[in-house]
Amino acid sequence: MLLSVKNMVCARCVRAVDRVLRQAGYPVRAVELGTVEVEGTLTPTDEARIDAALREEGFELLVDRDRQLVEQVKSTLIRYLSLIESGEKVPTMSRMLGDSIHMSYAALGKLFHSHEGLTIEAWFIRLRIERAKELLQQGATALEAALTLGYSSGQYLGTQFKQVTGLTITEWKNSERPRTALDQV
Repeated sequence: MLLSVKNMVCARCVRAVDRVLRQAGYPVRAVELGTVEVEGTLTPTDEARIDAALREEGFELLVDRDRQLVEQVKSTLIRYLSLIESGEKVPTMSRMLGDSIHMSYAALGKLFHSHEGLTIEAWFIRLRIERAKELLQQGATALEAALTLGYSSGQYLGTQFKQVTGLTITEWKNSERPRTALDQV
């Protein structure tokens, strides 16, 4: 049985979800960003127990199909950004989403916007900016962060950074440096 899990954003999350389900006694076949495959079928009581255990670790079991699709979009975009960072040649965002989720980009966009109040592109920009903040905190220059995240220039990153945060990169560096966890973007 395939389960959808909210707030899985990294390999550490995958390991945590795998550990939670195994400790709860559920036979896990596979865990990927946003999904867990367990053997057999689950009763509503099983689902409630799994959800409670996941919530203790900051995750959430998704049962609503639309919410599942929104979380799939987010997980796919996080993978997409990691591909960009690795320097791999990547397809367009719309193609990757369509290929991964097997829905048209237009349909995904409407669904995503109705649930998140943002377009897919706007959410992806926020994701990139949060990752840029992390890179900047680790000592990267604006240009290094920009090139790592697939921007054409440091100036373009700076423009989007200001639009999203209201601060220039320098102003942000000189401030308290607020960041948002990737699962909260």
